Amino acid sequence: ADPPDFGRTDPAGDTFTLYRALAHADLRGERFRGFLQLNVADSSGRRGGAAPTDVNRGDLHQAFAELRPADGWLLRTGRQEWAYGSGRLVSLRDGPNIRRAFDGAVVRTERGSLRVDALAGWPVELRPGAFDDRPDDRQSLAGLYATVAAGPLATDLYWLRFVDRDAVFTDAAGREQRQSFGVRLFGTAGRLHGNVEGVPQTGQVGGNDIEAWTVAIEVTADLAADGTLAAGVRADLASGDRRPGDGTLGTFNALYPNPTYFSQAALVYPANLVDVHPFVRWQPTRRLQLTLEGDWLWRHRRRAMRVLHHHANGATSRS
Repeated sequence: ADPPDFGRTDPAGDTFTLYRALAHADLRGERFRGFLQLNVADSSGRRGGAAPTDVNRGDLHQAFAELRPADGWLLRTGRQEWAYGSGRLVSLRDGPNIRRAFDGAVVRTERGSLRVDALAGWPVELRPGAFDDRPDDRQSLAGLYATVAAGPLATDLYWLRFVDRDAVFTDAAGREQRQSFGVRLFGTAGRLHGNVEGVPQTGQVGGNDIEAWTVAIEVTADLAADGTLAAGVRADLASGDRRPGDGTLGTFNALYPNPTYFSQAALVYPANLVDVHPFVRWQPTRRLQLTLEGDWLWRHRRRAMRVLHHHANGATSRS
């Protein structure tokens, strides 16, 4: 977008450079795994100075132990990345310079085509110094995520409980306790690939009841039999608040979304939003892919606004 904030503030553009280095060690045994990953990140040239997710002088990005006590069971505890489904609610945050991590635990069981994860943890609070990142106890995430396949169609079913003790919206502020109940259907039939997801949300923010939701649809068709040329369209609707002051908050909270879900520029947060996004993708070689796309955006509610408050560190920011 030009200007990059859609003309809300200073119309001037911005050009900057990001640097990132990751190094890891991975120790594996028959029933045990130990994983350690170090991260160094920096930036130069950004107007107004570096963003919270730009700079880290060196820290533990991941450090976890993984046990497999029996066939079909896994326990992972420590600092780790989480990414589920299409990345609409829990993702890596790979657009900004520093990826997202959580301090917590995952218990996983797999039986045939069924996989179920139970997860609980805190997002890592980013600090620019060396080895000073820590879990952010202002927020927490817990839930269950199940995936089951049946022929060409697979289904994700999930429940996520999100808590933010310092949430601020246009029409509500205080402790946010939000429950997300998601269903995602995805699969392939011939040359067609489909992905449909719906998420209602309930809970409370500072005494206001939450009644929010989102629906997302993506359909892609292979125009070439070998899959090298494809065209598709994505459409999204994330609710906004209907009436300020009515005691009900209708703004959808995407929790920890993939910032590049709408575009690699990572400019749009999925709240109070209607989006139509056609694209054409060509992959002439195994290592090269070219994409031509456009994105049309509208507010779902004209008087509603997205989440206004973001913690100072980018790890817990929801934009």
